[in-house]
Amino acid sequence: MSEERRTTDDGSEAPAAATCQCGYDVESGWVARKPRYTMLDGFFVLFGISATPYAIEFTCRKCGDIIAVEDDPHVLGKFV
Repeated sequence: MSEERRTTDDGSEAPAAATCQCGYDVESGWVARKPRYTMLDGFFVLFGISATPYAIEFTCRKCGDIIAVEDDPHVLGKFV
């Protein structure tokens, strides 16, 4: 199975962005970013203490498709 590719601004190729049935990608305003926490982290968040999620789930608000699940520490740091 081949992966879709797209050409970036500098001319190199990169994997195409994942989209839902509606055609939205993770950068769209229609896509909800839902952080996922461990039980202990959820307890901290409940009391207003910041915690880093173990994953971010990108879900389309229109069709409900899960577009991507991100667990890269560099990306997760943006959601603290």
